[in-house]
Amino acid sequence: MSRLRFVNDTGLGLLGTEKEKVKDLRVYEENGSIQIWIETADIEVMQYLTPQEAMTFALAFERLATIALKKRAEYLS
Repeated sequence: MSRLRFVNDTGLGLLGTEKEKVKDLRVYEENGSIQIWIETADIEVMQYLTPQEAMTFALAFERLATIALKKRAEYLS
């Protein structure tokens, strides 16, 4: 079962597991900004990002995912 899901027409959500403190993470565009929502058992917070900030994070995620995939492949081989 995938923890990922679509949020409205543009966004993505990630459900946390029972062992994780974050219950839900949602990211989507709204009115020219990117919203990041984080929900825990106790609180829900939101952070706006500019498109430039979001792109910088997107590039960092891509770079980190590539590194992690390579390391995981080395570990499994």
